[in-house]
Amino acid sequence: MDTIKTLENEGINIKLKHICNSPAFLNYPEMRLNSARIGSAFLGRVDCQNKLDLRKIGYLRSQISEIKTLPKGFHIGYLNTFITKRETKIAVVSLGYKDGFNVTIKNDMFRFFDKLRDLKHAIVNLVKKQGYEVIINNKTYPVIGKIGMFHIIVDITNSSDVTIGDKVIAPVSPLYIDSDVRREYI
Repeated sequence: MDTIKTLENEGINIKLKHICNSPAFLNYPEMRLNSARIGSAFLGRVDCQNKLDLRKIGYLRSQISEIKTLPKGFHIGYLNTFITKRETKIAVVSLGYKDGFNVTIKNDMFRFFDKLRDLKHAIVNLVKKQGYEVIINNKTYPVIGKIGMFHIIVDITNSSDVTIGDKVIAPVSPLYIDSDVRREYI
């Protein structure tokens, strides 16, 4: 604000003034000036308190193509990295990272602080649970195992109402959905 004031005192009028990205726009209304960059807020994907009741947009829809019950100790998922700890009922869903499920863009930050933050997140992600979920029949179910190119495995052990052909909704960022995936706007 001091810089803007100094420039204006020198007869330089800056028409477009902004300093806010989405979280700043939501948390610091006094800093909005006369414009803001609200890309992630526009998509409903913000990492801060959401006082405006923004809702996420962008989902992949698919369906269950197969259901199986697997024994305890069974290896599943891409690269067999998940082992069932009990008898587990799974659903195979026809969507994967090719479609944009769990796809992100490589970080291109250059500041040392950003690199440290990325390292911290990478270490945390090594020890925490994967945490991907999908919605089937208005209930949330965990994705287990590594995500494949064309499929995911969903743990439906605690459900009796999931059947082959049921619709599956997977929250994703619309920025990363493959361009070959048909879009529907409602």
